[in-house]
Amino acid sequence: MLAQGRGAWWNGRGDADILGCVARAEQAQLDFVIGKASFTYAIRKFVEAGFKVGVERYAYPDQPGLEAYYLPDGLENGARFVVINAEAEWEVTDGLDMRQLCQGVRDGYPNVEIYASVDTRGDRTHLPYQQVLREYATAIMPMVYPKSFYPSQPFGYVSQSFADCLDTGQEFGGLPLLPTLQTYDDIGSFAVEEEIEECKRRGFLGWQAYTIAHASEEEWGVFSQIGRPLSLQERLARLERLLAGNGIRIGADTDLLGGEEALRIADNLGISVYGGLLLTQRDIEAIRQHLRKVP
Repeated sequence: MLAQGRGAWWNGRGDADILGCVARAEQAQLDFVIGKASFTYAIRKFVEAGFKVGVERYAYPDQPGLEAYYLPDGLENGARFVVINAEAEWEVTDGLDMRQLCQGVRDGYPNVEIYASVDTRGDRTHLPYQQVLREYATAIMPMVYPKSFYPSQPFGYVSQSFADCLDTGQEFGGLPLLPTLQTYDDIGSFAVEEEIEECKRRGFLGWQAYTIAHASEEEWGVFSQIGRPLSLQERLARLERLLAGNGIRIGADTDLLGGEEALRIADNLGISVYGGLLLTQRDIEAIRQHLRKVP
């Protein structure tokens, strides 16, 4: 599976130029980059830098033949896999246009891996265009864009966004899931880290940043370094924030233990410092009881 691991999208927009994006990809030691169809110069830059590259197209259902023409152009310039980005325009279609698009790509490249970049919230995975796309897909890249879904960024909105995309009766046909994560619109480095930790918690084989050029320096720094263990101070800060969001204050001026002792108890209870909305009322009460200071 060519798009396994850590990757990023390049879509021709954003603050960083192409050379800056190549440098960011090298900094992060990405496994692959997804470049936009028809931007041959960008695809070649990433290929020349030694990256495995996929070619992506925001496809329209009223021109499936033309879409099937654009995507192979990237393959002819060094890309090794295809990403079909099918969004709202496809939701009213009967699946025939999607079949024409996918088959058009396969007719020219019978063994090419095709990835489905789609919005999986609600009942969209049951719509004809996604059903057909799954027939051809190697894996699905669900769009998980927490700040776009929840602009006010309420507590737990990152984990809730994953639940919206993955846990509400979706049909994925047994295909691997490789989420596309939001790194645009100033979502913030803390949210980027939460996105990746959620992917790790769910055991996904990979994910991608959308996009490499839109991420701020802080956000890209987090995306680049993820996988490093958090320091004790970072884990304590996250535990305190998680508990505070659920109405629990810990530490010297409360009746609940704080510091390393609180972290040890949370670890023993299996409570993740990235719990967000996944933390249940039962979890909260268990923490409260275990953290009570002995008189």
